[in-house]
Amino acid sequence: MILRKHFNHVKQSIWYDTLPKVMDLCFPGLAPMCKLNRSDWFIQFPNKSEIWIGGLDDKERTEKILGNEYSTIFFNECSEISWAARNIAMTRLSEKNDLIKRVYYDCNPPKRSHWTHKVFIEHVDPLTDEPLDDADNYASLLMNPMDNIKNIDPAYIKDVLEKLPPLLRDRFLYGLFVSDDSDIFRPEWIKKSDTILDRSEFPLVVMACDPAMSEKDTACETSITTLGLAYDGLIHEIETVSGRWSWKDLKASCRAAHDVHKPDYFGVEKVAAQRWLGDELKEEGINVVQLEADADKIRRAITVTDLFEQDRVRVNDPKTRKQLLEFPPQDDHGLRDRVDSFVYALRLIKLYGGAEYERPVDKYAGLDPRSKQFWQDHFNEMDEKPGVGATLGRFING
Repeated sequence: MILRKHFNHVKQSIWYDTLPKVMDLCFPGLAPMCKLNRSDWFIQFPNKSEIWIGGLDDKERTEKILGNEYSTIFFNECSEISWAARNIAMTRLSEKNDLIKRVYYDCNPPKRSHWTHKVFIEHVDPLTDEPLDDADNYASLLMNPMDNIKNIDPAYIKDVLEKLPPLLRDRFLYGLFVSDDSDIFRPEWIKKSDTILDRSEFPLVVMACDPAMSEKDTACETSITTLGLAYDGLIHEIETVSGRWSWKDLKASCRAAHDVHKPDYFGVEKVAAQRWLGDELKEEGINVVQLEADADKIRRAITVTDLFEQDRVRVNDPKTRKQLLEFPPQDDHGLRDRVDSFVYALRLIKLYGGAEYERPVDKYAGLDPRSKQFWQDHFNEMDEKPGVGATLGRFING
């Protein structure tokens, strides 16, 4: 079975071009012995084996070709095929015979966030970023136009490919997985924390929630992101949780996350349901900051990319990393609100993270030993009285 995203593309490129050319060049005399079926679109060879072609864009035709069992599957231009569609097609690699079941893929390399790079280059699961337990089953081969120079017009390479803009040249001439101009968050920016820090290591912790609810919804897709600003200026993702919750469960999830991480500020948008959520959480004693809404998610995301470019952001949840790399999304499948809550949390860092934070032990570094001990004892005592220690600390430091 040879599959592409669109049936018309596989019909034009494989059925009418590559397949007959290869048969004439490599197997002369074979074509007249084969039976062509232009109703179901397959070719049958003299030994009764068959090659079917199909596209994943036509439901009726897809169901027909996926009703068969195959020993080999070839995903042509797989950069256009989704991971979910690929998985469905893989269920038909089930023909019972003595052949070794194999799957082949080809593509002009897409972005590094695409599942082809995840599976074949990084050897990780595209959905979880966890290492593949059968990584040895996935091999890759880089083939460029220069490797096929006998069958390519040299002028095409010199006058077309070599004169492309750098990003296109890297992709179509050198076969490299690259970022492109549509990437908001570049793969090289998305890094994990080297170590997991305690709450005491973060002088500033913020939390942001972005519920997506319309008038027709009885539940909303929501994520809650908690970020910590460390003393060295790095911003770490402490936790991001997401789900589809009722209003009651949403409030309970916010409350639970707040009780665990004890953020200094809890951010929600100043619109509609978010405003109501903020008001109700504020009544429960949470320090809510109502953020200005921005209808354009892309513009909103761009406003925090400087923190990524400065190498200050650490993203630890595989699902968050995946959504950042796939932003802006090309389809509506799966939760996308992780990016929104993450961006709002970074905005809170920008709002409140400009202070010169210093470790508690550094507050007394310039004092003589006797005074240092006095103030340490004094602040330890005051810290047990809510609100007092922080006030005195600001006064002394000032």
